[in-house]
Amino acid sequence: MTPRKFAELKQKVSKLTDKLGKPIDRGILDTVTILRACGIHTIGSCEGHVDRPTGGPYIIFRSPNAKKYDDAKNVLPNHASAEYRRLRKQAIMANTRQTQKLLILLDGFYAHRIVPANQRLIVEYYGSAFSELMCQGAGLAHIHSPKQRADLLNKNQAEMRAFTDYLIALKVETPHAT
Repeated sequence: MTPRKFAELKQKVSKLTDKLGKPIDRGILDTVTILRACGIHTIGSCEGHVDRPTGGPYIIFRSPNAKKYDDAKNVLPNHASAEYRRLRKQAIMANTRQTQKLLILLDGFYAHRIVPANQRLIVEYYGSAFSELMCQGAGLAHIHSPKQRADLLNKNQAEMRAFTDYLIALKVETPHAT
């Protein structure tokens, strides 16, 4: 991907809003953009906020096909039917493919990177519903003091940023000096 194509995609992504009409947080915009460039369909995100115990940034993603299959199965009257089970399985498989793409990228990122376990990015998988990229220790924010929570947030934001920088270096061409 050229830097220009990345900038165009970022501009397009910056216009997305959530159900409340709020735009993507600026601190996670590059991550959402590069994940979309990698074929990961994001549906929600947060850069992390010190006044909320999220513990760090996160990105929720879901295959558009999974939504299509889930929508089709949810209108069926018999949730025990073979058709319902088939559609559910298709939705799970579609989301699993999205998760697998992200896990391959994380494997590359962590191949030569050592960080504390609580800062390491992980993927929480929720079957046909969605998956979530987040720092493993984000939940610790619930038991930390405000100062510890702010420190945890800064470390987790830095880890997400490092992953973002890795993906951009991997996927966006760098101009060669002449």
